Parts: sequence; C-alpha cells; structure tokens
Amino acid sequence: MIRVLVYDFGIPLFCFIFFSVLIYFGLKTKKVKWKYFLYNSAAIFIAVFIFELYSHISNADNINKNVSYSGSFFDNEFVAGKKLHVGYGPKEDTSFQVSAIRKNNDTIVYEANYSFLNGKRLVPNNNDTSTIHLSFLGGSHIFGDGLNDNQTLPYFVNKFSNKKYNISNYGFSGYGTHQALKIIENNILNQKNLSQSCVIYSFIPTHFRRAAGHTIWDSNGPLYEFENNQLLFKGSFNENRLIKENYLTLRLKTIWENSYLFKSVFYPRVKDKDVIRVSEIINTMNNLLKEKEIKFIIILGRTDFNNKNEQKLHAEL
Repeated sequence: MIRVLVYDFGIPLFCFIFFSVLIYFGLKTKKVKWKYFLYNSAAIFIAVFIFELYSHISNADNINKNVSYSGSFFDNEFVAGKKLHVGYGPKEDTSFQVSAIRKNNDTIVYEANYSFLNGKRLVPNNNDTSTIHLSFLGGSHIFGDGLNDNQTLPYFVNKFSNKKYNISNYGFSGYGTHQALKIIENNILNQKNLSQSCVIYSFIPTHFRRAAGHTIWDSNGPLYEFENNQLLFKGSFNENRLIKENYLTLRLKTIWENSYLFKSVFYPRVKDKDVIRVSEIINTMNNLLKEKEIKFIIILGRTDFNNKNEQKLHAEL
C-alpha cells in the first residue's frame, strides 16, 4: 500500500508538503517581499497538486489501480538482472522455471510458468538435431508474456511444421530493436552452421522509444546513434547520461514518470531521429545477416499505417 501511495501519488504528496512548508514560512516571516515570494511559490505547488488530484479522479475509470502481479518471475535477479551486451535479461548458463500471475481485482488475467535454458525462453518441442535454425527476436510478444511454454509463437511454429526447426527464442519482456541487433552481433553471427538459418524480428511502435532509452527498466541497454551516415554503438544508455541512474534516481524517476504532469507535458515524443535510428538498426541487421546468407523476416505488430513515424519507417526500410 505504501509503495503504491509513493509511486502513484509521489508528486502530489511532494507538492502538498512543499506547499505547506512555504505557507508556514510565509506566515512566519515579517518581510513583505519574502511573503510574496513564498506565497507565489506555494501557489505553483498547490496548482500542480490540484492538477494531479483532478487527473487521478477523472481517469479513475480508465485506470485499474487494482492490477497486481505475483510469482517468482517478478523482481527476480535470475530473470531480469544485469546482462552483458543487452543490459538485462535471463541468467545464462543455467536452467530454471518461474511462475507469473496477473490479476485485475480478484480476476486472474493469466497464470503461467516460464522455463529458461541458457538465458533464453525454452521451446519445449525444439528439434536441436535439425540443421535449419530459426532465431526469434523481439519483446514480450515473442517471449510470450502470460503464456506457458507450449503457447508461445516459436512453439506453434514448430508444432505446425512437425518439429522441422532448431529454434532459439531470444525475445524477452521490454526488449527492442537495439537489443535485437546486439543479439545478432554477439550471439547469432557467432553460431556455427548458419547456411540454413532465418532470423525473425517482431517490431511494435514502442520500439522507437525503447531504442532511444526512454524506458525505466532498460537503463543499461545498448545505445546506437546514426551519425555521419553511419550507425555507431555508443555503449549503454547509462554511460551516456549526464546523471547516472542508480537505486535512488531510478525510484525518483519512477515517481516522476507516474505523474500526470510528466505524461501531459514532459512525456518524450518520438522524434525523426528516433525513427531513423530504428530504421538504420533494422537495415544493419538485414545487411549483417545477408552477408552470411541468413534470411531476415520482420513481423509488424500493432501497426498504424496512418502514423507518420511508422510511415517514415516503412519508407526507410
């Protein structure tokens, strides 16, 4: 309860406290100019407080505050701890199974078990003797959030092909285009016997923001920038930030980004350079795979063809 109060109402609580402190000192001081300053400053904080409170009340019907997550999948270092190259993800060189439960009030949305083998989601019907390799890249859609091991897309591909393929599911919750390229560079291209291989990448529009580093969960993900007509790897997002993210700053950032002031005024919009970054990452993936004669397939998910950013991406590819 305290966690929800702090994260969801941190900004209005902060504003109300500052408002109260400024009013207190305004009443105590005898200097007129200081009274004006303190009272005017207090007015700013109470205005933000009223805006946040009004926004919470007016959006109460659209936001289910009783969504809860439980199970060993969440807050588990083996599942989403720091991971070399991609920033975070399942621990490698081990196998384990975790549970994931999501509820809306008392209604179970999903209750699933996820199995991992060597840092990747297990594909139960994988044919590891096949010489035809399929590698799946992407976020939660490929990983299979809320799905058991025998319900994911990679599983069904092998089910309906009579276990024809040797499949690797590199997808994971929150991954984007930048992680897809890193996995190709550091994992897929280093595999042996690539002559009969195919890489399938699932794109959704939120990958624009993910590749730009605008997500809380991916502070150590790989940053790529398109400069001087070439795509350059710049290190991790955190390495390129003026203020490095740590335990405290991440929690303050969470509180700030949960506020309606942030969502209404400061929410980072997708810029042209973000679209170009993603298109160049995808083109680089295609070129690297083409050199090894590996087939490359892109799945466009939740695509709005009237969106100018997605139109620009399609034109660039």
